[in-house]
Amino acid sequence: MKKIDEARDVLLAGSSYMSALQRECEVLQSVRLTDTQVSQFINRLFPIDEAKMTDKQKENQITRRNQLTDVFYMKEDLTDFGTTGYRFISAVADYVDHVEGRKTATANINRFMHVANGSTLVDQAYNMVLMA
Repeated sequence: MKKIDEARDVLLAGSSYMSALQRECEVLQSVRLTDTQVSQFINRLFPIDEAKMTDKQKENQITRRNQLTDVFYMKEDLTDFGTTGYRFISAVADYVDHVEGRKTATANINRFMHVANGSTLVDQAYNMVLMA
């Protein structure tokens, strides 16, 4: 009986989670963004400080901006969502999970940790969308 109770609790928790996730997705889908807002959000996620950054650091930020812009506008599985908060959050999450980064010994571990623990970049994007 204890195993049955535990299984029921897991299923109920999963159902509650999925309901909450659906409501959150609907909220994000209702947030309409302009192309200007998308550009501003991307620039805020990857800021460039002319006075404090080296040329290489600025170049890297521009590359990151371009990569995220490409994911947002070009990723086929996102195009059906219009220019919405849901699409923006999905693009940032996709960028964090899939865009090629530096090839270091710990790159895969770091990527996994972002997935397991959440990404500050996705959190920042989420907060920007909610304030739009």
